[in-house]
Amino acid sequence: MKIRKLIITRRASQVLFMGLFLYTLLSSSYSLSGVLPRGVFIKIDPLIQVLGSISGRSILPGITLALLMLILTLAFGRFFCGWICPLGAMIDLFSNIRKKRISLDAAKNRRVSLVKYYILGGMLLFSIFGISITWMLDPMTIAARFLVFGSIPMLMFACGSAFIVKRLWCRAVCPLGAIYALVARCSLLERNVGKCTACFRCKANCRMQAVKDDMGYIKDECILCMDCIYDCQSHETRFTWSSRAKKLATSLLKRGQRT
Repeated sequence: MKIRKLIITRRASQVLFMGLFLYTLLSSSYSLSGVLPRGVFIKIDPLIQVLGSISGRSILPGITLALLMLILTLAFGRFFCGWICPLGAMIDLFSNIRKKRISLDAAKNRRVSLVKYYILGGMLLFSIFGISITWMLDPMTIAARFLVFGSIPMLMFACGSAFIVKRLWCRAVCPLGAIYALVARCSLLERNVGKCTACFRCKANCRMQAVKDDMGYIKDECILCMDCIYDCQSHETRFTWSSRAKKLATSLLKRGQRT
């Protein structure tokens, strides 16, 4: 049996960042010292930082870190949702309890995926008028409210919906996921499939239903869970840098040599 190194690494990343998230929450209540400053997860959150800056009519101090996350998304894709997000980790944990779930057809899945953009647009509109409602559906604040105050309604909705459709919250509701999805459309890291045997295991098992019938994929919906690499019977699925990334690297290298 092939060792699923990338999936093990992703799960280890989820555990690590969940631990760091818990630490930052505890450091806000107790006098804990360490390498991570308090509120760092809020500072790397583009939804809170950008929309908060708009509604507050001033630039929030953490917006630099949030913009850095968007730059990393431009390079790697929607990795935050699959590797870092504490709520995403909880959803994955709950999802393991039930294996059989509804699979949406391509057209219906696309319509469902559009909902999060309307939610993000509504939040942006409120922010323009000086009203901040990001706390209602931001995954960081939902996870924090549950872990600190035991507030479970939104958490149960996010995790419970995964019993019906895989990662339904991430596909249809999450406004932070919508921001990352918009940026991920232009990401430099891409999924490529070589000689396909048409077993369709990757399509059937994709937790975001991002794999198409022609074995292409919806880049903005891919959270880089890496399941499709190991589901591929011909071992022809991999993530590689796009031609744009290679051209950019070559250009930067030439500039470096000139200087």
